[in-house]
Amino acid sequence: MTARSETITNFGANVSFTPRSVYRPKSELEVLDILRAHKQQQIRVVGSLHAWSPLVESTEVIISLENLKSVEVAEREGQCVAVVGAGCQIKRMLAELRKSGWTSPALGLITEQTIAGAMATATHGSGRQALCHFAKAIRVAHYDSATGEPVISEVRTGDELRALQCSLGMLGVVLSVEIPPRAEYHIEEWLTIEPSLEQVMAAETTAPLQQFYYLPWNERFLVQHRFETKAPRSWLAPLYRLYWYLVIDVGLHLVILLFSRWLKSRWGIKWFFRWLAPCTLVRNWHVVDRSSDMLIMEHELFRHLEIELFVRRSNLQDAMDFTHAMIRHFGGEESLSQRWIERLPRELSHSLPELFGSYTHHYPVCVRRVLPDQSMVSMSSGGDEDYYAVSFITYCSPNSRQAFFELAHALSQAMDSMFDARCHWGKYCPLDAGKVRRNYPELDSFLRIARAFDPKGQFTNGWLARIMPTTQLDEVVQKST
Repeated sequence: MTARSETITNFGANVSFTPRSVYRPKSELEVLDILRAHKQQQIRVVGSLHAWSPLVESTEVIISLENLKSVEVAEREGQCVAVVGAGCQIKRMLAELRKSGWTSPALGLITEQTIAGAMATATHGSGRQALCHFAKAIRVAHYDSATGEPVISEVRTGDELRALQCSLGMLGVVLSVEIPPRAEYHIEEWLTIEPSLEQVMAAETTAPLQQFYYLPWNERFLVQHRFETKAPRSWLAPLYRLYWYLVIDVGLHLVILLFSRWLKSRWGIKWFFRWLAPCTLVRNWHVVDRSSDMLIMEHELFRHLEIELFVRRSNLQDAMDFTHAMIRHFGGEESLSQRWIERLPRELSHSLPELFGSYTHHYPVCVRRVLPDQSMVSMSSGGDEDYYAVSFITYCSPNSRQAFFELAHALSQAMDSMFDARCHWGKYCPLDAGKVRRNYPELDSFLRIARAFDPKGQFTNGWLARIMPTTQLDEVVQKST
């Protein structure tokens, strides 16, 4: 199998690197051959590269699993299971499952990701657990801790499975994932605009799969009310899908690009959200459609960059109030009040006045509910309280993002300090080791298992080593022996 060097750039064009060797194996045996040939080198795996953190970076060996994309539906112990190759994109998995009347137990906003990439970073949808929560078995190629030779393990139970469900690529090369599909189902959806978060949350009791958007400069909430239903698919569902595609997926984004990237007009952005955007929304149009069509967006049509922060339900109201205050501060409309300044980390409270008016946020802040899951280090792992993923997106061109980075860093620092917010592993992710240790109670257990699957730390890249230092891994192992 021939390896070559090539430059790899992610979807957001904020991560680019040139590894010495890039492989595209066609079988599990070829994966083992690659591991055997590179026992002393750093190895990382790439999926569809639809992520914004440096998680996939490696200057040495990159493995793309794009050829391992099979989808097999079988029955085991009286239950239907889907065994999905690690490199299979979610859209392909959905198409294959639909042939037999099945679908995924959870869906994110997009379907471009590979199943292994989505699992490794705990991709989530709205109103249910992250996709990784549903993995019942995972096959992984790694190094045997006793012999140092590459082996394949199939993990089905215990803490090892919980570590592999959201592994960050630290436990080896995931080869396939076994998930229980569910029968295809329908979702009823309609849009409203609500004046307060209290009213949005009250609607969740009847629409538990809803997601909502804080509209900057409008200061109201667009709500996609959603619930599962046995009603038949609406005969106008194709028209609704066309409306959503033309008006939201394409039209809204073109206007945002016009004002934010091409005209660079902060007043145009504010005018659009205050007056024009609400007029484009068809409210209270109840439509029933397939879940695999209703729960996704064409979010990959235009290049963007995103940071997503997870807060617990009990902190959501304060987190959204703070979001409102930060957007207005950076947008030059109103400085942060004393209420927030007193709660900020000292360094941040000193630097924020200089950033007043430096960035006009130009995209709705998306908020999605995520139920707690069983994995060890996913953003919604642990506890008995629902999480809410608060997503900030920029469509500025790659060379004009510095102001957004300032906002992203300030948000991540402040919301970590005030609300114990967790930063999405696969989005723009300005983490440090202190934040990781504080926010993930099972980190030591995860690192111990990672060391067992990867004795020399070959699947840990430079970024992961900084936020989960190798010396820390060794200390964890020593404590347990």
